[in-house]
Amino acid sequence: MTSPRPIRVLHVVLDLHEGGLERVVVDLMRGLPSADVSSEVLCLRRRGQLADELAPESVHVAVPEGGIRGMWYPRTLADVVAQRAPDVVHLHSGVWLKGARAARLAGRTAVVFTDHGRPWPDTIQNRIVDHLGSTFTDAVVAVSEPLRDYLARRLKVDARKLQVIRNAIPEAPAPSDESVAAARAEFALAPGQLLVGSVGRLDPVKAYDVLIRAVVELRQSWQGTTPPKLVLVGDGPDRPRLEATIRALGADDAVILAGWKRDVRPYLLAMDAFVLSSDSEGTSISLLEAMRASRPVIATRVGGNPDVLGPTLAGQLVPAQDPHLLAVRLAETLPDEGVRASVGSRGRARVTEAFSQAAMLDGYVALYRRLTHR
Repeated sequence: MTSPRPIRVLHVVLDLHEGGLERVVVDLMRGLPSADVSSEVLCLRRRGQLADELAPESVHVAVPEGGIRGMWYPRTLADVVAQRAPDVVHLHSGVWLKGARAARLAGRTAVVFTDHGRPWPDTIQNRIVDHLGSTFTDAVVAVSEPLRDYLARRLKVDARKLQVIRNAIPEAPAPSDESVAAARAEFALAPGQLLVGSVGRLDPVKAYDVLIRAVVELRQSWQGTTPPKLVLVGDGPDRPRLEATIRALGADDAVILAGWKRDVRPYLLAMDAFVLSSDSEGTSISLLEAMRASRPVIATRVGGNPDVLGPTLAGQLVPAQDPHLLAVRLAETLPDEGVRASVGSRGRARVTEAFSQAAMLDGYVALYRRLTHR
């Protein structure tokens, strides 16, 4: 008897540029067993840097019609989907209604959507459009329990369609000491100078201006000889506003905008503390990576962040949009090496225990099989 062919899955995203959502899609495509799942990805805007990690023949680009009609009747996109003939169309944040309508027009019966985190502010228009998208979707995946509750309560997504599959990160060898030293050397740190950092797309939802203000306040009250620096690893549309904030605060010597890095692991290990200052989050990949690297973390009490930190690190949560309380928490965490080591080891244990990549991959394979009755 011949074994059944793999389930053909077509992921649909805006692009594979930098970001946690994009990282998860690439890790899914690379991590799922080829005997179970055959994966392709369709980008609706451009390829993006992370596409280079995938086989060229598995990445496609199609720019569909714009406007209201293009969202409700995306004929070009539907034709591309039909041409790829997937068993499952797997949509990701940013393409819900358009992608679900295209899948239905193409005759695909299995449509999955993963919500990686809500925009902020999450306007009523966003919620109406995404609720409509949910009506053309067979299964809706939230990446955290709080996000699932939000989708049911605020978007009125049918609870029978909802399930949680947490984002996760694959195991990887630790970067070399030389690469970490080189990363620190990029930032021209004085001997013994501490480094606060974050990794992510420079987008208003990340509230990096709040983090900048917190570090400026921390430096003003610093008791040591050399106050800490801040580095933001990533790029994006908010960069001009952040540069203006840095100039207005006179913080050019205190804040480094390092730009996008293909491998962020040496930069994470170069940091003495990692901060996620977002106004909204699903399950942050950069937060998971920092915790697995045993970096002490501080995060805002929004979205999936409390779920990621868990009860043992609940004390590292701060309110969003409060640079003063963030500065206070940094002052409690950063100066003491013992505190940093304790928070870092608890974070690594939390990721190992609760955010297994095997569990994420198994969850999606089981979902695909259920939807295709295999």
